[in-house]
Amino acid sequence: MFSLVQPPKEVSAELDRIDVSEDSTTLEILMRLCYPVNQPKISDWSLLGKVLGAAMKYQMEIIADLLKVALRSFIDGKPLRCFTVACQLQLEEEAELAAKAWKTQAKSLTDTSKSFASTFAGGTYIPEMSTMSSAAYFRLLQYLRGGKLTKFTTTPKRSGPHSSLRAPQSALTISDEDCILRSIGGEAFPAHSVVLRVAYAGKLLETATTYDTENGSMREVPVDLDSSTLRAMLKFCYPMSHVASLDLSDVVRVFEGAGKYGMQEIADAAKQQIMKSVETRPLSVYLLAGLNGWVEEAQEAARRSVLRGLRDTYVPEMEEVPAPVYHALLEFQHRSRSIATDIVATHAPNAPTWLSVSANHLQTLPIAPSLPLVEEMILGSGVGGQYECHTCDTSYFSAFIASRCPTCYTGDNSRMSAVLEESAAMEREIRDALAQLPLYLQHQVTPRSD
Repeated sequence: MFSLVQPPKEVSAELDRIDVSEDSTTLEILMRLCYPVNQPKISDWSLLGKVLGAAMKYQMEIIADLLKVALRSFIDGKPLRCFTVACQLQLEEEAELAAKAWKTQAKSLTDTSKSFASTFAGGTYIPEMSTMSSAAYFRLLQYLRGGKLTKFTTTPKRSGPHSSLRAPQSALTISDEDCILRSIGGEAFPAHSVVLRVAYAGKLLETATTYDTENGSMREVPVDLDSSTLRAMLKFCYPMSHVASLDLSDVVRVFEGAGKYGMQEIADAAKQQIMKSVETRPLSVYLLAGLNGWVEEAQEAARRSVLRGLRDTYVPEMEEVPAPVYHALLEFQHRSRSIATDIVATHAPNAPTWLSVSANHLQTLPIAPSLPLVEEMILGSGVGGQYECHTCDTSYFSAFIASRCPTCYTGDNSRMSAVLEESAAMEREIRDALAQLPLYLQHQVTPRSD
């Protein structure tokens, strides 16, 4: 604590003044624990979490150990709240104990319930989880559904999945550069100041220092971005630089870096590039949209994730996004399945052949094999096209339809036509209903700053 950088001490001051970020209540309890006086009793679990966090921050190991014991005393009574505190403070052992306690108490929860509040996702969420990552929430739900006990806490990694393996390289092959951009790690990126200004990235040059070279003057600019981010950002500035080849994680870093420097045009271009991945990576795009408060984009990505059946899918973006964003998606998916089930019942209440199908821990649903599009919508069995006609290679949603391709099949196809018409009508109704379904992304969050 005393190693923190402090403002200059006034000559007349008799005592050192140390500015800290903790509130007075937290700091008072922490100080009392340092002195041989009657130890304060902390009956508020949230206050206990604040004091424990402060003790860990200032490396007060003995006090932190005492407070961990106190935290464990709350687990049986408030397991979800203790789980939240443990994940926030990276206390894996306490998080595991809290998860086990909640699993014992949550035996009435099931994903077959029509009420979202009685499902694993709805019944396990509390508002205090706004300080916890979506990844921790996801892993807790997987454990409750019968998954193996895993590590609940993790430290978010800001770099992309492969950035540490990339060899240093310039963003572009250029000549006649008049400035050098230098990343946080010291890597040099030659650039043209006029190109940066035309591309609305001129703010990068505000801290330039000019020095003389054999060919004239050159400006060197220290940039508060890592090399991967700076390399990707320069691709947005130069024409014909293959922005589409950038990984989604690279584009996200460009968006964040542009926000840091107030370069709105670059941020908008990065956002557009992110949204191009909505069909192939809807869950990742949804989390990014929710994190940044892009309401319409989050709504679109949420609908696409429902059509893809991605409830049990993990993506790295979960580590960076608060749990309320993922919780809103799960609630949206639950309402979507209910709507799809009701539409199935109205279109084909007396289907000749029904199967009771259960997939991905979803509720058991009646499915007509003759309605493959609806089956795919409800069960999330994947995007259509996995079955091909052996004659013309046209892709269909089911083997039944592929074996009776409307283009190639020469037998009686009257039943096939009826099936396709009914399936298409049902698909349209489901898609129209989902288009009107609102996403309740009530928790507005702002991106984390490092």
